[in-house]
Amino acid sequence: MRYTVGSESMKPNDGWRPTRLEEALGPAAGRFFGTGYRTVTQELEGERGHPDVFEGVGHVSYPEDWSVREDGSRRTPHLSTIDAVTLPLRAISRTWSRPPGEYVSAIHLRAGSQPWLNLETVPVVIEPAAPPEDTGKSRSFTASVGNIKARLCLTRSTMDTEPYQAGATDIYEELYRSTDCVTTLTNFDSSSGVLEAEHEFTRPTETQEAPVGLECEFWPSVTVIDYLVTMGQIVQVLMAKRQGADREGGQLWMRTMSIQLPSPPAPLPASITSRTAPTHERLIERDGRRIQLITTDSSTSTGVRVVAQLAHVEEQ
Repeated sequence: MRYTVGSESMKPNDGWRPTRLEEALGPAAGRFFGTGYRTVTQELEGERGHPDVFEGVGHVSYPEDWSVREDGSRRTPHLSTIDAVTLPLRAISRTWSRPPGEYVSAIHLRAGSQPWLNLETVPVVIEPAAPPEDTGKSRSFTASVGNIKARLCLTRSTMDTEPYQAGATDIYEELYRSTDCVTTLTNFDSSSGVLEAEHEFTRPTETQEAPVGLECEFWPSVTVIDYLVTMGQIVQVLMAKRQGADREGGQLWMRTMSIQLPSPPAPLPASITSRTAPTHERLIERDGRRIQLITTDSSTSTGVRVVAQLAHVEEQ
């Protein structure tokens, strides 16, 4: 049975036709937020010490074709926002005891001023922090992963959750890679810059082990990584439409991103709509290069909100 959130139809502007995401950005293969992120491997070593802090080292490996230009040349791999989410979530799931029915309710990311290139040695430090609302049902952690700073909030669901069978597969270690999404751009308002889309998330078909760890009671479901990569691609389309930013002519850099998830994960398969609007845009020149900046605010029919600030840096 398909889980549909939000039934209102979106009528396209005159002259706009529904467009598949791949028509706007190119094939998913060869794009990091397309399918490239699924091929990245991460290993994590470390332990919780005293005081209550996890200190470890991540080892991240990107395949050669993680992100490829049209001419076949490969981009230099660097630490990504996905690494800065999955490594802490894996450490938290392994290190601190977890109440049943807990899910990711918010993440806040801030990238460093330069890409982190030493992927063989990525320092990871995590410690508990005061939750934004002390309801007794939430936990927060701060994390530094390389030079990316993160805050992660976890909330215990009030819904009845199904008990899980013990297995060997962690959602944020492996299973999140298996969810597919087909996105259709349904409406673009050139005056306001508002871009609307429909997203069809589908569950994996192959037989898998029962999940363990964070959000295992909800699996198969839409994860925070699904929102991160999907809305990241939507913003790429918006930058191309608004600013003419071409991924072939520069490097896209996600400076900050905040994702708020007010409800437990939506079960798969799921049909979700989104609306993304630019809230701030500007162009600067630095060291002879043009840098296009955009801040966007996205909302989905699942109640998820994504606020992102991205920069497109022209290649010299």
